[in-house]
Amino acid sequence: YRMLEAHAVPYVLTWAFDESGNHPCVGFDNRAAAMRMANYLLDLGHRRFAMISGITAHNERAQERLAGVLSALAARGVTLPPDRIVEKPYTHTGGREGLREVMAGRERPTAVICGNDVLAIGAVAECHVQGLAVPGDVSITGFDDMEIAALMTPALTTVRFPTTDLGAYAARHLLLRLEGKAVDLRCKLPTELVVRASTATPRAA
Repeated sequence: YRMLEAHAVPYVLTWAFDESGNHPCVGFDNRAAAMRMANYLLDLGHRRFAMISGITAHNERAQERLAGVLSALAARGVTLPPDRIVEKPYTHTGGREGLREVMAGRERPTAVICGNDVLAIGAVAECHVQGLAVPGDVSITGFDDMEIAALMTPALTTVRFPTTDLGAYAARHLLLRLEGKAVDLRCKLPTELVVRASTATPRAA
């Protein structure tokens, strides 16, 4: 950052919304989006949760998504035990491994929140292998709304954010900066909860 600023090179962050205000950025509030997902599952009646998170070290997005889930659950008096939080690389294999780990305890979760769609797809695949019905035995959610999320079986409940708008804003931001024109340094984009067939009311409820 010091080098960019010293040479007056325009830049804009696109991987996260910088709440500090120190950097020009376009993005969305990962924590708020994760809270919305957790509250949706709570409203369905789920009380036994697990989370397959991305690796949080040096990854602000993964940190904020985990923090959002924990915050929403705590606000409703629900605890997420440490053994039901696993961190995995954003791969299908990571999702499968994570699902096995969080379902290994005596009292299985009825809802598993995944840090992105790739992890969720792996988790659903592992449920099929283990003979667990989704969402009958366990609800699974993702994050990102990849194209395959709507095509898999069951279709994945996830969080959608406007990637096209993000790219267009970032390009406009840089063009205006290069032209020496004034531009807003921060732009927060909306997210949308997309409810599909991978989530339902838990049987216990």
